[in-house]
Amino acid sequence: GFGAAAMTTTACAAPAGYVGNASDCNDTSPLIRPGGSEICDNVDNDCDGMTDEVGAAASCYPTVTNTTWSCAAGVCSVAGCTGGRLDCDLMAPNGCESTPTADPLNCGMCGRNCGAGGVCASSACDAPAELASGSHHTCIRRSSNRLVCWGNNGNGQLGTGDSTAHSTPYFISGLSPVTSVSASNDAGTGEHTCAVSGGNVYCTGANGLGQLGDSTFVSPRLNFGPIGSCLGSTCPYEIELGNRHTCALHSGGVSAFCWGNNSSGQLGNGTGPVNSSSPVAISGGLNVATLGAGTDHVCAVTDAGDLYCWGTNSGGALGTFGSSSGVPVRVCDAGTVMACAAGPFFTAV
Repeated sequence: GFGAAAMTTTACAAPAGYVGNASDCNDTSPLIRPGGSEICDNVDNDCDGMTDEVGAAASCYPTVTNTTWSCAAGVCSVAGCTGGRLDCDLMAPNGCESTPTADPLNCGMCGRNCGAGGVCASSACDAPAELASGSHHTCIRRSSNRLVCWGNNGNGQLGTGDSTAHSTPYFISGLSPVTSVSASNDAGTGEHTCAVSGGNVYCTGANGLGQLGDSTFVSPRLNFGPIGSCLGSTCPYEIELGNRHTCALHSGGVSAFCWGNNSSGQLGNGTGPVNSSSPVAISGGLNVATLGAGTDHVCAVTDAGDLYCWGTNSGGALGTFGSSSGVPVRVCDAGTVMACAAGPFFTAV
C-alpha cells in the first residue's frame, strides 16, 4: 500500500517494515496514490501528473439518476440526459430534473409553462375548457377541471381569500374538480362568482342580496363556500350568474333553482320583489336543458326545445310584448331552440 491511513510518519530513514517509494505524490493522504481513484476535484488523485481525466466524472452526484456527467477543473456538469428527462434549470446537483411529459413548468420542452393551476399530460398543457367573464374579473375552468381567476377583487369575487386585485391568473387550489363556472356582470359592488364542484355549488364575493345562496346576507365572502347540500333530488351540473342573482341547473334536466336579487322577478318563482338567500325552484315544473342569465332576467331551453324567459322585459329581453314576469313565459316565435345566452336586456338563441 501507500502510507498508513491512520497516521503520517516523518523520519530520516524508513522505519522497520517501510520502504521509500517516490511514486506516491502525496504521503499525507492514503487516498492519493498511484492507482488511486480519480474523482472530480481538480486534484491528481492517481499520481499520474493529470487531474480530472477520464473517469473522474463517475464521482459526480452518484445518487442522481437519468444523468450523464462531465468534469472540468473540479466542476461537475450535466453532459446528457437519459430516460426522456431534461435539465431545464441548468443546476448540476439535481441533474436532469424535469420529466417533460408531466412537468407543468417544462411541458414537452424546457420553458413551456402551463400557467397557474396548469397540468401537463403527455407533453401537452391542459387547455381552457370554459370561460367566465364578469364586469371586471375573469375565471377559466381548465380541461383538468381546475379553476383560475384574475382581475378586480374588491368584493372577494376571485375567491383568493383576500380583496386584492390580481393582474395574473390565480389558481383556486381549494376547489377541485370544477365542472362549471360563471361570473356576474354587475359593474358595481355586487360582483360574485359561482362554480360547481363535486355536485354542489360554491360561491364567493358580494352577498348583499343573497346571491351566494348560503342562507345569509353577510357580505362579502372572500373565498368559495358551499350553498349547502345537493338541491332537490339530483346534483347541479351547470351554473349561470346574472347581475346579482344566481341560477343552477340540475343534471338530467330536472329543474332549475335561483337565488339572490328578485327585484324584477328574475328568480322565476312568482314571489318578486322578495329576494332569497337560499335556492328557490322556478315555477312551472319545466324540464330545463340549459340556462342563460342576463342582467335582470333569465331564459331557459327545455328538453323539448322550447324557450322560456322571466324577469325584466326592459328592451324586450323576454322576447314577448308583455311586461316583466316573475314566472317563466314561453317565447312563442323562437321555434325549436338548442341553446340560449342572455346579456343586459337582450337574449340570443
